[in-house]
Amino acid sequence: MHTIVNKGTKAKLEITGDIGYNYWADTYEDYKKNTSENVAKLLNDIQETKATEIDVIIESLGGDLSAALSIYSQIKKTNAKINVYLRGANASAATIIAMCANVEDIHMDSTGLFLIHKPMTGAYGNANEIEGTLTNL
Repeated sequence: MHTIVNKGTKAKLEITGDIGYNYWADTYEDYKKNTSENVAKLLNDIQETKATEIDVIIESLGGDLSAALSIYSQIKKTNAKINVYLRGANASAATIIAMCANVEDIHMDSTGLFLIHKPMTGAYGNANEIEGTLTNL
């Protein structure tokens, strides 16, 4: 479960695990933990605290691109100063969310991992259709 820690004008938002719906989750709360809808509620709660600075702690190997883009936009729209702290390994969709802060406000220790990769896709159909998918990448 997410918790909002507020100290004065500074709040903390932790994003850990799969971005978007986690199909491997044991509970319904974990299944929807990092959806754009759930993060929107958390950010709304943070904004009610009148925080002017948000520390976003991320530890995720990625997930759904659409959810990551939405979460990124929601955090940017808060107009708060954003500090991102990358904990452990972060990859794929998690790296998109991390870009919500200015470069000088993104922090990762020397043992961290930040992995960006080319977009991934799937292909279905006969050989011609699959070849067409590969050609259009």
